[in-house]
Amino acid sequence: MSSATVILPSSYLAPISYYHSILKQDNAIFDYAEHFVTRTFRNRCEIYGANGSLNLSIPVQKITGKSSVKDIKVSYDMDWQAVHWKSMETAYKSSPFFEFYEHYFHNAFNTKIEYLVDLNTELFEITLKILDLAKEIEVSQKYLDADEKSLDLRAQFNLRKKPNFHNKPYFQVFSDTGPFLEDLSIIDLIFNLGPEAGIYLKNCTD
Repeated sequence: MSSATVILPSSYLAPISYYHSILKQDNAIFDYAEHFVTRTFRNRCEIYGANGSLNLSIPVQKITGKSSVKDIKVSYDMDWQAVHWKSMETAYKSSPFFEFYEHYFHNAFNTKIEYLVDLNTELFEITLKILDLAKEIEVSQKYLDADEKSLDLRAQFNLRKKPNFHNKPYFQVFSDTGPFLEDLSIIDLIFNLGPEAGIYLKNCTD
């Protein structure tokens, strides 16, 4: 790995800081062989709901022992897709650009993708397309040992510990009634800023 490589977990509609980390480095690697950790953005995302921060979690099939992320299967015992999409629609239907971008995401919430990493990857690729970011991402099927030449952020993106990242305020749906919420899911940026989201992301500073 080069001296400008960031190691990241596979994540579900990851926060803004996740994408900022990718842009800051020359290379990025998704580690699919790392252990799946609960209560992280591997299967969760955070959006701005009517009552503030709202966490959406993808249920996964029963895990025994330590399992690699690449082996985690999505559970469809409950219709979580409908719940997530309805929550996103309710949160962002009045945003300036929801109607322009909803069709990009809608299919992923109507298809039962078996593995979590495949679902995350599909949504990630959709996001890169919308943001107009040409970035090659490497995938590792073997666990990566971090060294001094790499930036290991696999433990950073969870509900208890976010990166030390502060993004400048931008318009949010509930700006008139609530505080600005930092570092939400990338979809908050997309639905609120539209074509300017990619530019905003490139101009972010830690």
